[in-house]
Amino acid sequence: MPGSVPKPAIPVIEANHLTKRYGSKLAVHDLSFQVYGGKVTGFLGPNGAGKTTALKVILGLLSPSSGTATVYGQEYKQLDTPLAVVGAVIENPPFHPARKARDSLKISAACMGFSYTRIDEVLNLVGLYDVAKSRVKTFSFGMRQRLSLAAALMGNPPILILDEPANGLDPQGIHWLRQFLRSYVSGGNTVFISSHVLAEIAQLVDDVVVISQGRLVAQAPVGELLSRTTTSLRVTSPQIDKLVKVLEPFGVNIEVLAQQTVLVTGKDEGINALKVGQLAADNGIVLSELVEQRSSLEDVFLDLTSSLPTKRFSQ
Repeated sequence: MPGSVPKPAIPVIEANHLTKRYGSKLAVHDLSFQVYGGKVTGFLGPNGAGKTTALKVILGLLSPSSGTATVYGQEYKQLDTPLAVVGAVIENPPFHPARKARDSLKISAACMGFSYTRIDEVLNLVGLYDVAKSRVKTFSFGMRQRLSLAAALMGNPPILILDEPANGLDPQGIHWLRQFLRSYVSGGNTVFISSHVLAEIAQLVDDVVVISQGRLVAQAPVGELLSRTTTSLRVTSPQIDKLVKVLEPFGVNIEVLAQQTVLVTGKDEGINALKVGQLAADNGIVLSELVEQRSSLEDVFLDLTSSLPTKRFSQ
């Protein structure tokens, strides 16, 4: 309709002033964030930041000290069929090592009240169909992770909550997980995935929620974090003092690294290796080294989690 205002996106998972206290210890403190449908949202923070505690509150495994956590606007326990709404892997299920993979899923299905008819389908989804009759003790760590994921998929849920699923996976396993979850959300489903290593899931997530010491420090599209990376130039010259004077009018930050070496960081895109090289040539300055050094997403992550003021970007 011409002139109509688009409806705002409605979060499928939401925490509002969520607090969880264990005696005098605050595991989660006044935490508020939103997870939107059809996306992979990364839940990031250092080990001990409160991620698993917050996920357990969302899933009704822990009661909050104050505040609320909802799924589709309801507490998890109020959902009609919660296991068919949210599939979760929190602290990997303890599959018996001597039991076969298919039998393990039969037990999971029986406990969750689901039919056995979906077992072969989820085994195929996670790439374990051909080893369904193998015993769990013969599985690699990555294969056990996939079996846990198969159990979470038994109810064909529109939401997956995964706690550190990439932990301990080799590059091939991480690549498989990335492909699987991207395919899962392509149909409109939602993934909320925790990790303490931003670089590990940076290529997977659409949005990020970053916490530290139980508090929110940032919520943003991952592209916003990518834009926070900076490029510096390591420059060495026997005429370094002259070069510094040439660069000063450009408002750059210059850090002395050694007697003839500086690190140049521009405040915008106006200074780059080509520009510095041209300025040096125009002013008769000899350069013996000119190297670009780009900060990583890990640098951004460490910067965010080292301070607590909330940084919330456009959604």
